[in-house]
Amino acid sequence: RFINYANPWVRPPVEQYYTIPVTNMNGVDVLWRPSTGGTWDNGGYFISGEFGKAASTTTLLADSGSWYLTGGIRLGLWTPYANYLVTAILQNTAQSQHTLSAGVRYDILSNLSLKLQWDHTATQCNTPSAGTCDGLFGNTTAAFR
Repeated sequence: RFINYANPWVRPPVEQYYTIPVTNMNGVDVLWRPSTGGTWDNGGYFISGEFGKAASTTTLLADSGSWYLTGGIRLGLWTPYANYLVTAILQNTAQSQHTLSAGVRYDILSNLSLKLQWDHTATQCNTPSAGTCDGLFGNTTAAFR
């Protein structure tokens, strides 16, 4: 219920969790997503990461793999942190997306925090047949690039 409050991020790592593109489904299971991860936290410093792979039994969704690593330090009420996130489409294209994030969390009260995060995202196409290489951004315009 309070998952966003428990994490330092403004948003969860899109590269990791976009691999579950279906928000609900009735009657059909077309996607499986094995995942492994871990966290080390000594109260002053923390490191967490996760690796996941999504495989589809249909041609509608491509197989993909993704991982992220987050690290930060608690300085009183302040928690600066950094993330590095990667995703790659594993079938029919050679496309990947990388995001570097830096942010800070300020704990106003024991149950209220203010978060600020900067993300820099880059996409990469390794073959011309990979299409527009918009990564996880859909319907981008020339002005966005």
